[in-house]
Amino acid sequence: TAPFTGIVKSSSAEIGRAITANDVVVSLYEAETLEVKFTLTDAQYGRIQTSANGLTGRPLTLTWTVGGQRYSWTATVDRLGAEISSTRGGVEVFGKVKAVDNGVVLRPGAFVEVKIPDVVFKDTFKVPDTALYDDDKVYTNVDGKLKENRVSVAAFDGEFAILSSGINQGDQVIVVSTTPDGTSFTVNGTAL
Repeated sequence: TAPFTGIVKSSSAEIGRAITANDVVVSLYEAETLEVKFTLTDAQYGRIQTSANGLTGRPLTLTWTVGGQRYSWTATVDRLGAEISSTRGGVEVFGKVKAVDNGVVLRPGAFVEVKIPDVVFKDTFKVPDTALYDDDKVYTNVDGKLKENRVSVAAFDGEFAILSSGINQGDQVIVVSTTPDGTSFTVNGTAL
């Protein structure tokens, strides 16, 4: 008898098998108390943890794509890992998943997409990180000529840089994209 209603993960029980007090007969998990584990980079962790609301208790959205369909669950950040993850280079975060009846049961080991609200950056511009040179410059198109602009980077969001100063609404920022083999590149003007 288990102290909760669960789903059998593995079993070594067989008819006629002798069992001692230390034998593991069955491994169960409680579907109503699943957790999600993910890693935040040092920059993401520092930005969110030092914000007014902090990290613990922050809402999460999980999405699991299975059978060609996307299913979603909500969760809440419950706790943080005890140390920096040397293999992933960031801080492990654990969230408690809330039970929901959406037609599929979330399984342990499922690879899910996790969305977590970040800090809101007001009065900023988001540009591809390929537009950034020497960590503090972007080039804009002014009357068909390149103009160097010193910028302040507030944060990075994936392949984008969030700029807090140095360009204005309507500026055309020059973006360079390179082919995967690095043999050629394309220059694009991106209107903000």
